[in-house]
Amino acid sequence: MSGHKDAIYSLAISPDGKLIASSSYDKLIKLWDAATGNELRTLQDHIDAVFAVTFSPDGKRLASAAQDRTVKVWDVASGQRLFTLSEALDAVTTVAFSPSGGQLAAAGADKLIRIYNLAEKSGSLTQSMIAHEDTILGVAYVPDGKTLISTSADRTIRIWDASTLTAVRTLENQPDWVEA
Repeated sequence: MSGHKDAIYSLAISPDGKLIASSSYDKLIKLWDAATGNELRTLQDHIDAVFAVTFSPDGKRLASAAQDRTVKVWDVASGQRLFTLSEALDAVTTVAFSPSGGQLAAAGADKLIRIYNLAEKSGSLTQSMIAHEDTILGVAYVPDGKTLISTSADRTIRIWDASTLTAVRTLENQPDWVEA
């Protein structure tokens, strides 16, 4: 598969395994047919590098996080941008849907985790907090949705109560940046 013009930062596979999403320094997101490798469409609206992509649990939406300090939520079937979340003060490096698909966690260079409640065509910021001492590189929900995990360039992994963003545990002194 070939199509991006620069470094690829993220790949995601749709829940049904039929699509692959890729994001790149070239500011583009591409959707690919997983069986054939054919490019299906290009999603274009970020104005800087796109660091992360993730599918919603039902596979109907795709979220992207970028250097342009935004998270964009896309309709997978049409390729249309549904809405943009733009509260970040610096690059957004990671994004994750909750297992229910009703919330989205986003984080990045401003060291904050932001939680958004999602509607069909909008998202509203419900929680935010400074979570690390350096850029947050990864966020992920555990399958039951009760726990959120974050990783950082500060060489820590933090485990959070997802409903309150209260720290449950910190795994300190990792040997290097924890990227995933």
